Amino acid sequence: MRIATRVLVWVFLVAAVGATACSHPERERLPIGPDVHASMVALFQPGVSNPDIDRFLEQTVFMGPADGEHRQRPGLRSILRVHVVGHDGYAMTFFPAATPEQRAKVRSDMEASPIVLKVFDNIAPADIRPEHLISSGP
Repeated sequence: MRIATRVLVWVFLVAAVGATACSHPERERLPIGPDVHASMVALFQPGVSNPDIDRFLEQTVFMGPADGEHRQRPGLRSILRVHVVGHDGYAMTFFPAATPEQRAKVRSDMEASPIVLKVFDNIAPADIRPEHLISSGP
């Protein structure tokens, strides 16, 4: 009788774990990389230091205390450090449900940063060309 009880408990546990594992749908995989379309791309001025970039991130992308846990601003889905036409920068995507106000706040803070050369909208970083840095395009 003890063996049957143990087998029954074992079968129940395996079934419970299997049912739990199957009840969670897989998360959507988000493509990432310089050739993937981004909501915004901010490129920095030449010669910007890493401490300056850290301050930029604190002021535009992340929220939280300087000595504690950080989280991305509301609406931001992903950030990726990029190097485009000789400039360091960040490509950012927003969640589809991000509000216009959330997007505008991030953009406004990026444009206000003295280290930002230019902010681009709706472009893959790899599609940015040198002429885009001096013109009002793309």
